[in-house]
Amino acid sequence: STFALRVFPAVVLDEFLFFAVAKFSNICSQFKINIPEVVELLVLPLLDQLHFVPVLANGALLAAYEYPMLNEDVERKVYPILCAFAWSAHNFHSLYATIFVNLWET
Repeated sequence: STFALRVFPAVVLDEFLFFAVAKFSNICSQFKINIPEVVELLVLPLLDQLHFVPVLANGALLAAYEYPMLNEDVERKVYPILCAFAWSAHNFHSLYATIFVNLWET
C-alpha cells in the first residue's frame, strides 16, 4: 500500500529519533553528566522536533499526490485524503508550536 511504502518508514524513523533523544537525555541525567545549557535548551529540543519533518513531508505528499492518484471512486478517496491532510496539519502545528513558540519562551 502507499502508506506502507511512503509513510511507515518515516513513522518508524520518527519514533526512533524521539526515543534516541529521550534516552540520551535520561542517560546524561542518570550519570550526572552536565549538558551545556545551550544544548539542553536549544539543540535537544530542535533534535527532538526533527522527527516531525519526514512524517510531515511524506504525509502531505500522500494527501496531495498519492491518494488522489489511486484508481478508486472519488467517494473512497476522500476519507484517506482528509485523514492524511489532518495528520499533516497536526504535525505541522506541533512542529510550529515547539520551534517558533515554546523554544523562544525558554
